[in-house]
Amino acid sequence: MARGTLVISDDGYEIVPGILNDSICGTIIPSLVNAHTHLGDSFITKVPAGSISETVGPGGFKEKALSGATSQEITRGMSWAQEVMLSTGTTCFVDFRESGMKGVKLLRNTEQKNLRQVILGRPSGDDRAGEVLSVSEGIALSSLNDLPLSFILETKNAVKKQGKIFAMHFSENVRESIENLAQVAPDFIVHGIETSESELEQLAEMKIPVVITPHSNVFYGKRPDYSRFARKGIATMLGTDNGMITSPNLLAEMSFLYHYQRQIDSLEPSYILNMATEVPRQFFRSLGIGIPDSFVLFPNVLLTEREIVTRGTYYNRKIIQIA
Repeated sequence: MARGTLVISDDGYEIVPGILNDSICGTIIPSLVNAHTHLGDSFITKVPAGSISETVGPGGFKEKALSGATSQEITRGMSWAQEVMLSTGTTCFVDFRESGMKGVKLLRNTEQKNLRQVILGRPSGDDRAGEVLSVSEGIALSSLNDLPLSFILETKNAVKKQGKIFAMHFSENVRESIENLAQVAPDFIVHGIETSESELEQLAEMKIPVVITPHSNVFYGKRPDYSRFARKGIATMLGTDNGMITSPNLLAEMSFLYHYQRQIDSLEPSYILNMATEVPRQFFRSLGIGIPDSFVLFPNVLLTEREIVTRGTYYNRKIIQIA
C-alpha cells in the first residue's frame, strides 16, 4: 500500500506519488476478478442435499434443476448474480457455462455494462466443441473422472486449434490422476484440494494455476489447507463457484478465506488480495483475454490491506472505469 494520486488522461492512467488535490480522497485497489463461477444455477433457492457428485455431478441435483427451468428463470438468476458482482467491486468473471450453445447464449444475453464476461462453454447433447467455441472464449470440462480421457484430449485439441482457453475441475471430491492431467495440460484448473504434496509439486513444475473456492468447499464438508498452494509457488486465484451455494461476492470470499486459514496456516491479506486482483488479471491477459483497467474506490477512508480483506463489504464502494 502506498500514498499517491490516480491520474486519468486520454492516454490512460498512472499513479503518481503524493497528494495532488483534495477533490477525492480514499483507498483504491484494482477491481476484482472472480476466476470461477457457475452463474446458471443462481436461480435455485432450494438448498442442495447430498455429496458433491450427487449435487453437481452428471445427472445430479443441479443438472435436473437446470433441465426443468425456463430460460427466463435462468437469466433472471444470472442477471442478479452479475448485479451482485458489480456492487461488490468485481468487473470481470470467468464462468464455467453448462448446457452447450444454449447456456453460453443465455449468459451472453445478460451482459452488463462494465462487467467483462469470460465464458468457457461445455459441449452438451448435439452441440460439438467447435460450435460451442464459436460463441465462447473457450471450453471448461467437469473433471477427469467424469469423462473418457480420449474425449478430453480431443476437446482440448479442438480448443487449442482455435487459440482459446481450456480448463477443467480437478481433484475436488477425490484424488484424480496427475499423470492424466499432465497429458491434458489445461491452461488452469479449479479446486485441486485432494492433491498430495508431490502432486502439488508437479502442478508447480507444470506451471498450471489453480482457482480455489473456499465457501463452496466448506459447504460440502471440505476443509483443505490453501496455504499449500502458496508454499509450492503455484499461481492461485479466487472464485465463488456455484450461485446456488454462495453469492458471487469476492469481498465476502476474501474475508472468509482469511478467517478460515487463521487457525490452520495464515495467509497474508496482501496475498489474498492479489488472488482476487493482480494474479487473475495478469494470467487471463496472458491468454489474450482483454480485461479493461478499472479500480475500486473506497471513498473517504484510508484502509489497510487487512481492513480491505476482512471488512471490505462494510464500506461504500465505487468502480472507477478507465476508458
